[in-house]
Amino acid sequence: MMTDAQRAQIKALFGNMSGSGVLEYVTRWYVEVATLIQGTSITCAVVSTNSVSQGEQVGLLWMHPVQKYGI
Repeated sequence: MMTDAQRAQIKALFGNMSGSGVLEYVTRWYVEVATLIQGTSITCAVVSTNSVSQGEQVGLLWMHPVQKYGI
């Protein structure tokens, strides 16, 4: 379970996007990595739980980095 502070971090990282409060804490690394590789030729991979590719988190997580960072 996430603390209130961790949930607030996720919401802030996703720009307080509607529904972002249900995202797992690990989703922050996808946004962090997208931010770090912007404007570079760096490629990377992030290993996490499979829940970020299944269920309600899919649309919430993947819409943000695709639209904001073009990944």
